[in-house]
Amino acid sequence: METTNRFAAGMIALLSIIAVVLAVITMSVCFSIKAAVEANSGGKEDAVAAAATDGKAPDGTTESKKALYRVISDNGTIAVKDGEGKTTRTLNVPVAFLPESDREALRNGIEIFSEAELEALIQDYEN
Repeated sequence: METTNRFAAGMIALLSIIAVVLAVITMSVCFSIKAAVEANSGGKEDAVAAAATDGKAPDGTTESKKALYRVISDNGTIAVKDGEGKTTRTLNVPVAFLPESDREALRNGIEIFSEAELEALIQDYEN
């Protein structure tokens, strides 16, 4: 009887150790995946937020510059429209897979004031 109790206690201890080891491995994998996702976002949210200021300067005042382009969601993809509203470029990026903040910015339209700003935004979306 004593041997059975020792065996049961040993099995419980072994299973407890295995459970703790598996929990630690799971947590480390989750944290590494989270870090990889954050690293791959590459600051896209910052670029979109900066581009979506609707012509406002950092101090909140309205700039007098007219937007050269407007980046919008069009038929499930991203379209670049010029100042006259003509589509100049369509990106093969499904809007449905973007974060909600990006989809909202595209629904409202992101005004672009320079070629460099446009290229940076396009690169962010294509990566």
